[in-house]
Amino acid sequence: MEALVALLIAIVAMVIARQVAQRKGRSSTWAFFTFLFSPTLLLLLLMPSLRADEVPNFIAQDTLQPSGTQITVEKRQRGFFGKIVSIVFWGWQVVMAFWFVSYLVDISQQYGQIPSDAGRIGTTIGGTIGVSIILWVWLFGAIILGLMMFFTRGEKITITRVSP
Repeated sequence: MEALVALLIAIVAMVIARQVAQRKGRSSTWAFFTFLFSPTLLLLLLMPSLRADEVPNFIAQDTLQPSGTQITVEKRQRGFFGKIVSIVFWGWQVVMAFWFVSYLVDISQQYGQIPSDAGRIGTTIGGTIGVSIILWVWLFGAIILGLMMFFTRGEKITITRVSP
């Protein structure tokens, strides 16, 4: 299965590289969004291959139980601080995604306005450095805030209900 996923990602990367070579102007923005959405499409294509034992228990119980039986679901109840951490975590993701996309748009506009090849090469190198810095900041913030979300997730609450 891993070999199939690697092969599909390699094929998508080759198609993207070929399309970028044929495009002029804003090819970096197009390549970014194509690569961003291609893993999502690959996961959607691979989802039907999931086995029944890999489906989470609460989904399997809701869909496979005959009517009139009791269903037990475990959820976690966040406290006040946990809710604040959750809001900060998702706010971080939105802010970083906005910063990343706006930076790519800004770099692609600068790239299109530069007449010399040396200037375009410099913009490409600087843009690559800038993208890597943004991604590293995003990653470190997501790890720190993700750990905080994990540790403030709250206690388990068991909910029992009767299926219709």
